[in-house]
Amino acid sequence: MPTPTEETWRKNELGYRNDMKYPNCVGTIDGKHVYLKCPPNSGTAFYCYKKRFSLILLGVVDPNYMFTVIDVGGYGKDSDNTIFENSTFYREYILGKEILPPKPLPGFNDPMPHVLLGDEGFAVEKYIMRPYDKRSAMRNEDMKTYNSYHNRARRISENAFGILVQKWRIFHTPIDCEINTACSLVKSACCLHNFLRSKNIVTQSECHTFDTSTISLSAVTPLGPNIRRSNTEAFRIREQFKTYFNVT
Repeated sequence: MPTPTEETWRKNELGYRNDMKYPNCVGTIDGKHVYLKCPPNSGTAFYCYKKRFSLILLGVVDPNYMFTVIDVGGYGKDSDNTIFENSTFYREYILGKEILPPKPLPGFNDPMPHVLLGDEGFAVEKYIMRPYDKRSAMRNEDMKTYNSYHNRARRISENAFGILVQKWRIFHTPIDCEINTACSLVKSACCLHNFLRSKNIVTQSECHTFDTSTISLSAVTPLGPNIRRSNTEAFRIREQFKTYFNVT
């Protein structure tokens, strides 16, 4: 899996802008528990809230359902933000940096950061947008409109994980081997997933009609919901995205 360059992120942004109508998005991010047999001498490090043993696969996905970046091996016991902020991806691309320079949304003048799109497992930050909570969106049409654009783009990552699990049967049951070997197996599966996607062995039409709810992802489940508070600037950025989607 090659190290992403500025050109990689620009291609991602162009794809999400053209295909999903979400500008300034450079990827969708998701984290999944990959279930394990109880690792020896691991204590509770890999014991997750599902009362099972797991390691974390964190992935940033491009608009073609390919993994741009993965981070494998986070402890199942850790929260979503702990896993993300301890990841190599966070240190190399997010911490004190910008993936791409800010630019205005189409038809607007104020520069806006480039962001990743996540689900409720992530806090709202300058570099990550999450949907408005469902109760608020039910009472507010502008929030509901934003959520529809956000969730349509974010499902790219859900579908990518669904394709990964469907293709590689090792994910259908808890993995029974040493932690380092399990991490290598997960990384290999992600690289092979990208290889097959790049060779167009899975067609775009198959991906757009793919429904992860129809598959039993017995060894891959989402991270838990996030309860961490977000900062005011992050909420302001999301409000600007909301305004854009409601006037275009």
